[in-house]
Amino acid sequence: MSVLTRRNGEVREFRPPKSPVRLFWPDENLQSLSVAVKEREKRVKVNSYASSSSSKAWDRRFWLFFVLFHLFGIETLPYIDLPKRKSKITATQRMLIIIWKSPKYIIRVILLVNLATRIFWLVVLPDTVIQLAFLFHALSLSFAYLKIYRNRRGITKTFESVIGVFEILAPGYTFKKYRYSVLLFFIYCQFLAVSSSILHNFTQGNNQTEQNTTNSTPISTNFPPLPTYLNLTLNIVEVLHNVAITGIVSLFVLYYSFTCKFLNKLFNEVLRHVKLIPKAQNYEVLLPAYEQILTSMDSLEDSSSFPTFLIVVNNTVGLFVVGYSLAFTADESYEFFFYSLLLGLQHMTFQIMIMLIGSNTVEAAKDAKVGIFSLPGKIPSKYEELKILMCRKFKRDSVLTLWNIYVLDRSLLLSSFGSLITYGILIGTLLKVQHSE
Repeated sequence: MSVLTRRNGEVREFRPPKSPVRLFWPDENLQSLSVAVKEREKRVKVNSYASSSSSKAWDRRFWLFFVLFHLFGIETLPYIDLPKRKSKITATQRMLIIIWKSPKYIIRVILLVNLATRIFWLVVLPDTVIQLAFLFHALSLSFAYLKIYRNRRGITKTFESVIGVFEILAPGYTFKKYRYSVLLFFIYCQFLAVSSSILHNFTQGNNQTEQNTTNSTPISTNFPPLPTYLNLTLNIVEVLHNVAITGIVSLFVLYYSFTCKFLNKLFNEVLRHVKLIPKAQNYEVLLPAYEQILTSMDSLEDSSSFPTFLIVVNNTVGLFVVGYSLAFTADESYEFFFYSLLLGLQHMTFQIMIMLIGSNTVEAAKDAKVGIFSLPGKIPSKYEELKILMCRKFKRDSVLTLWNIYVLDRSLLLSSFGSLITYGILIGTLLKVQHSE
């Protein structure tokens, strides 16, 4: 819009500036505007902490954890920034892309080669039932890896969200004791995997397997020069598979345990804040934080329920096989004893960490819910408003399950061990009677 003006006898066209016109408001309006802006910033801080401070928090404190995850085929590190046009990608950037993606392909090649090896043993060796069990074990853990890989974004977002709630409820909380526990637990699990794999090569059962492989008709007839190097190659593949799958499972169990431990701590913080409600009216910050905790717990359940179920089933079967082998196998060598001991210790560690820590988190969630539902009685002036809010948002229970089949609680740990002992004795007795006849 333009206006014609007359100046010194000349008619000129006046155009207003493109910048917006500033309005001078009264002091009361300015004060109310500043209060509204501060309230908006406060709400944004409560609702969007997972995307700002939390991402920096896990990047600083748990970078080793996500680096190890990435090295074992779970792409949790930030992707390399590249230009939109492929023609502008330099040779250095292409090399970085190859390096960034290489762990995923290496792990998948190891898993595929191990599956091919298990199928080969199923065809060659006479003990078909045992080889089918090993094939099921390899397939189930491969499916667990694929599920973890598909949910990798959910894993990082859940972890970031949980860490971010600490900025609201416990801003002074430090994670020093968790920094080095990641590396120590990882080294411990890899030591068990490598040691048990090496000891397995000297057991009587492995020697019998190598002899059956060498003397099998398809190998000795069609490939005479291969048996000398075949057993060594198969043993190397088995060791690499054990290292890879133990790394994946141990890191996932560590992630699951850490997230449950942090959720447990946050539920305790919620109870602590509930007790302080009569002295400090901070429920306006507590309720959104509690809602975000429940959202993080539901996200953990959605992204980790199925892999957790597969890992628990494999650990249960592994403990059964180890216990049965120690009780009823004729091999009494020290190599077989220590091999079974290390393998059983590995399965026991994973089983206890998942079941015990997960069940504690479920119990803490129930206690926190009871505390939150006591808020209307502590704040009579907001009784109706809080009562409606509780029924609308927090009535549903948030739990951790094994693929929606069984809720994690302490009784599950005892019942699983009791079932192992019962069925182990039953099957061992039946086999002894069958062999005696």
